[in-house]
Amino acid sequence: MLSLRSMNVIGVTPTAPSIVSGTTTNLRAPASDDAGENGLTYSWSATGPAAVSYSDNGTNTAKNVVATFHKAGNYNFVVTITDSAGQSTTSAVAVNVLQSGAIAISPSVVSLAPGKSIVLAAGGVDQFGNEFTGISWSIASGNGMINPTNGFYTAPTTTGTVVIKATAGASSKTTSLTITNAISVPSGFSDGDIGAPAKAGWAWDKNGTTTVTGGGTGFSRTSDQFNFLRTISGNPQIMVTQVASLASSGSTPAAGLMFRTSTDANSIFAAVTATPTSVAFSSRATTGGAVTSVAIPLNALSLTQPLWVGLLDILNTVVAAYSTDGNTWHPIAAARILPIGNKFLGGYVVSALSSSAVATAVFRPYIPTLNSTFQPSAAAPNRSVFSTVSLISDTELKRLLHAM
Repeated sequence: MLSLRSMNVIGVTPTAPSIVSGTTTNLRAPASDDAGENGLTYSWSATGPAAVSYSDNGTNTAKNVVATFHKAGNYNFVVTITDSAGQSTTSAVAVNVLQSGAIAISPSVVSLAPGKSIVLAAGGVDQFGNEFTGISWSIASGNGMINPTNGFYTAPTTTGTVVIKATAGASSKTTSLTITNAISVPSGFSDGDIGAPAKAGWAWDKNGTTTVTGGGTGFSRTSDQFNFLRTISGNPQIMVTQVASLASSGSTPAAGLMFRTSTDANSIFAAVTATPTSVAFSSRATTGGAVTSVAIPLNALSLTQPLWVGLLDILNTVVAAYSTDGNTWHPIAAARILPIGNKFLGGYVVSALSSSAVATAVFRPYIPTLNSTFQPSAAAPNRSVFSTVSLISDTELKRLLHAM
């Protein structure tokens, strides 16, 4: 006859509570039998977000096993103990596997004016190589307000320093925000909202890393709403940047680059923009006209998977391209003839694509090399994506790139 020494038939390490922050845990199921314990077999099973591997199973020595996990989450283990006569009993235990690893926050350094808002992004991969989920936000020190679920922070009306904390599973990360009136943008640039969005935007730059926050409904109608950090540009012009992070307080945002004839809400423009799941080439060919847009679905944009976008105008022929690694570039759609003119505005755009939300993007400079695979295209392997569709030579393209 099979008998159990106690109701606590399974011992889990760690035991109380059953929380694991690594990839393995030890399971123990002590039992006794009047015919001798060496006649017992121990069979383990589990339910949870992924399969579990065992160092031993279905044998007498499986009373002590190492369970290896492949994904974080809650698991319920059941051991079935069977004697030589075929009699069996079961017992169960729950184990919670927490995500652990390094979390990154973007922007990692930022200054904003009193009363302004920003949406912070956080991410990274856990011990299983999966993206962190369920990140929560809090203020570790200082003042202001932060949404615990989406990282939307509003600064106090006074200057100072605030420490923000992002937590996921067993991991956390902090970053400092400086609340100051001394906010700078890149030299030669100016920042402002287009189309009077309900949520005002702003921009800040430090050592070439540019943070832009914007509201508004975007640029898909006859009139636009977004934040535009721009400079005066002229033909020929190429702009390339890395969209390092993009986050929103409650919508699907867009961020990228734009050429625009004016700051009027209905002006002619061309833009290449990324959302968390796509990249698009959008344009308006006449003042107040309809917008033409082609979008390509992509894997999720995140801190561990940034996106590079590029916009080129040569004699009013505009080309948009993207790259997922900063080397191999892809055109989004055919080149478009647009009356941008010889002098126009060019720069960074961010929109929440919602009248009630705010979005923040972090842009980093693209640093090309002379042998960068900013060339070639599949259609013409000896010419770049940009030069193939815009009749610009590779030599001129590289000159423009290195002049950025």
